[in-house]
Amino acid sequence: MNDYEKARMITKGIIWELFTWWIIILVAIGITTTLWNFFNLETNDTDKDGFHRSGFSLLTDYGTGKQYLYRGGVIVERAEKKGNQ
Repeated sequence: MNDYEKARMITKGIIWELFTWWIIILVAIGITTTLWNFFNLETNDTDKDGFHRSGFSLLTDYGTGKQYLYRGGVIVERAEKKGNQ
């Protein structure tokens, strides 16, 4: 086996190792994300569950007790289901 073939085998080994770790990391991220959503971590009253999130943040003015919805730099006073504020 000449030096070229040795270098080629080493390169293949390194690439295979990197590919294997990349797959392991992707699987770990997928499992973590699924469990995070399944157990409804970091959800609030505006979310149906961990898999159906509204994307809103719920803010409360503790001086008045009113609640506001915040998303993308816009704040809107939260209305009840009947439409009352």
